Amino acid sequence: MDHFPTIIIGGGPAGLMAAISGGGPETLLIEGGPKPGRKLLTTAAGQCNFTHEGTVPELLARYNGKERFLRPALFSFTNENLIAFFNERGIPSFVDEKGRYLPRSLSARDILHALINEAREKGTRFHQNDRVISVEKTDSGFRVITKLKEFSCEKLIIATGGRSFPKTGSTGEGARFARELGHSIVPLRPALTGVESDVFTLTSLAGLSFEEAGVEVFRQGKLAGRYKGNLLITHKGLSGPVVIDNSRDFREGDRLNLNFCGQNREKVNQKWSEELKEEGKQGIGSFMKNLGLPRKLIGELLGVIPPEKSLSQMTKGERKKLLGEMTEYPFSLDRLQGWNKAMVTTGGVETKEINPKTMESRLVPGLYFAGEVMDIDGDSGGFNLQAAFSTGFLAGMSLRKSVKE
Repeated sequence: MDHFPTIIIGGGPAGLMAAISGGGPETLLIEGGPKPGRKLLTTAAGQCNFTHEGTVPELLARYNGKERFLRPALFSFTNENLIAFFNERGIPSFVDEKGRYLPRSLSARDILHALINEAREKGTRFHQNDRVISVEKTDSGFRVITKLKEFSCEKLIIATGGRSFPKTGSTGEGARFARELGHSIVPLRPALTGVESDVFTLTSLAGLSFEEAGVEVFRQGKLAGRYKGNLLITHKGLSGPVVIDNSRDFREGDRLNLNFCGQNREKVNQKWSEELKEEGKQGIGSFMKNLGLPRKLIGELLGVIPPEKSLSQMTKGERKKLLGEMTEYPFSLDRLQGWNKAMVTTGGVETKEINPKTMESRLVPGLYFAGEVMDIDGDSGGFNLQAAFSTGFLAGMSLRKSVKE
């Protein structure tokens, strides 16, 4: 059995940053795949939006209620620190129109190579293409059993990520290791993903997007959430930031009411009444266009009603139907897109059992966590990578400090 004072399980952004901030010649990083960071290479279609602009408090507001837990990590290694880290290693970056920071080369490989090279320069040893099977607590530390070998260590960092994009090696096994060591696990579910319906009627509109669309979520007949943002129609359902960023709150069986106008039913109805008084001869198609609805959607909603039919000629039934479809279009949510398309995982190791100032377990001394293996997930746009880098940095620094003490 080979012994290392410190072992890091997982060669993604969190694990690599933990190796950089807290590793050294006596640190072993175990990566189940042939190479570290395979999932990192998929971010932003290979361009790697590694963080987001804004102050730390502004970033913290984008993590689904985990602000207090992530505060020490994000202040210990901020987005500005991360930008400077890559810039100092010859990777300048720029901010795009969405507020995301990307390398000027638009190459995730540049980001990954910088991380691996820095970890190697610190002296970290890599054990690759050998998946960890189990982790056990011992009197002197931990035993880490892989398919091919056994290792022991005094300090252990679990940075295995979640379950999204399993082709890159993400299996959710880190949650199992944590459970076996006594930790509670919040059930893992796909997040930052689109939704699909078996009875979707807007397939012909695939590719159409709506700015500031409204989405209301109803569960068992009760309002469960209300959101607003950019909505995208896909061949099987819905996507776009208003869906992706809030998919963590959706459940199979929910009904979504879509508001394509960005104004509630009452306001649209009032406008209808005003237009009817002032210009009753106006065509319904023209009225809907003035609400900002695209031509394709207008045609879909009108159906057999001719767009030139005047507002004064519309029946009460037709008016009621159109008002409902423009502002409360029903969508039956049959499934979230699965792990192969979800950008991140929601759920994981219960954060109440982790010290936010160190990332060390409150239950098992010497055990640390970093990244998506914990129950933390943020909006799309670089927030999740920033959390991975920050928690990895803090875990590594805390571990190194504990060893010195």
